[in-house]
Amino acid sequence: MEGKVSIFPSGKMISIGTKSVDKAIKELKFVAKTLNTSLKTTPKIQSIVATADLSASIDLQSFLNQIQKEKQFHAIYEPEQFPEAIKKFEVVQGTTATVLLFSSGKLVRVGLTRTPKTILSRQTASNRPRTLPTSWLNHTQAVRTPI
Repeated sequence: MEGKVSIFPSGKMISIGTKSVDKAIKELKFVAKTLNTSLKTTPKIQSIVATADLSASIDLQSFLNQIQKEKQFHAIYEPEQFPEAIKKFEVVQGTTATVLLFSSGKLVRVGLTRTPKTILSRQTASNRPRTLPTSWLNHTQAVRTPI
């Protein structure tokens, strides 16, 4: 198994950690078969989480100051409460994806329920500048990093 399947006393199961929806469903079916039963309902996708690594640490305060000055978009950053910048992108009308950007250069995208929306969200994010200005990088990194 690639991911992990949790089974609850109610009989509900969740699959986490797989690389695709098909693999998650396959793992749910495998666990049901192992328990000598079958799935009683069609699996439903609740949330897809995607991660990425920009391979550079980022000075989030400089990053946010610059993008807000240029009015490219607004993000939330409250380092006293949680050390990440939060940006919501509208993927398609009425559907948003939330991107969490950490100073380590890691990204987490949450809130999507279908794979095509994940692709659209990636396309929306790819409309942003392809490199990070050196002013956004922490002083330990002085190299522009492709996104």
